[in-house]
Amino acid sequence: MPQQNVVGSVKLAKLFAKKLFVNAEFAVSGIVNDQRAPASIRGRTMLNSFGGLLSANASTVYQKAIRTSIAYKGRGITAGLDYSRVDPEYRTLAAYYFNNNLESIAASFATQLNQGKISLAANAGLQRDNLDGKRLQTLNRWVGAANINWMPSEHLNAVLSYSSFASYSNLRSSYDYLTQITPYNALDTLNFRQINQSLLANFNVQLPSSKDVSRTLSANFIYQSGADQQGNTQNHSRLYNASLNYGHTLRPRHLTLGAAVILSRNDLQVVNDLMWGPSLSLTKSWFDEQLRATAGATYSRATTRQTDPAIQLPNAQPVNVINARMAVNYVLKKKHTLNLNVIYLNRNQGITTDSQLPSFQEITTTLGYAYQFTVLQTARAQSH
Repeated sequence: MPQQNVVGSVKLAKLFAKKLFVNAEFAVSGIVNDQRAPASIRGRTMLNSFGGLLSANASTVYQKAIRTSIAYKGRGITAGLDYSRVDPEYRTLAAYYFNNNLESIAASFATQLNQGKISLAANAGLQRDNLDGKRLQTLNRWVGAANINWMPSEHLNAVLSYSSFASYSNLRSSYDYLTQITPYNALDTLNFRQINQSLLANFNVQLPSSKDVSRTLSANFIYQSGADQQGNTQNHSRLYNASLNYGHTLRPRHLTLGAAVILSRNDLQVVNDLMWGPSLSLTKSWFDEQLRATAGATYSRATTRQTDPAIQLPNAQPVNVINARMAVNYVLKKKHTLNLNVIYLNRNQGITTDSQLPSFQEITTTLGYAYQFTVLQTARAQSH
């Protein structure tokens, strides 16, 4: 059926005292769902017809969207607050996949301490849908993050980051949820809760170096946890990952050596996985970086342990993996590139069952050639 749409918006922005910035936008969308519909009882006015641009009738609906923000930037401090709301039925005929039925609010803050050696930043946001309460399902999301950066000198840097995400979805009223007697009540309803958290720590040190030699040491730690609940069923998981890295560069020889140790643990609902291993790498270049060779080797050992005696799983054996790789890259006249890659993989699990991946060895070799050209530069050279 024939439709018509007119959108009007007003946007205001003002800077106060060169520090506080206020921004606001208000939009109204009027849609005639059927131009053949009879006239509205209220009639057609300059206001509801957007100054005569919209042929308003009985099928005309009006929806609004609001977006506001406040930002403050002072000496060493930055803060902001954003709010937006889009009506449940807000839409336009010119924009596809436009999110509606949504309300969001977010806040941010950042500052520096100790003459800029310490930087702090944090932000949080809340989002919800089903603003009119007409839908059976309501979804609420919460996101928060914080970051600390400490740089006491040019040779030392430490970063600590934390983030959290929470999502709540309910398909029935709060009264029904609180008065639930047994887990079998209303089996066809959905009550889902999910919480994810992550913590990241990074530590970098520039060891005593010289003009010809550079040495670096870094340590990384990652923690991630996830939990979800649907009805009375809960699932939890945790991931721990730690690594220690060392780099040694000899600038006159264009040689870089690297060594690392990695430890990873994954705690699931019924099993725990543990993996650890060292790695070595070497990079060497010749002829002003035209020829570059890289070699590396990694060893890892993984074990799996069952934590839930009620669930019977195959008796898994430790897995030992050796990975060696070599790559050679040669660039000729900045346009021709030849590359050779060789990868060796050895996976040894000892005695296995039919349901487990058996031990194996494999070698993968690839040889490639690339030619780089620019059409625009060639055309310009011919024109001159």
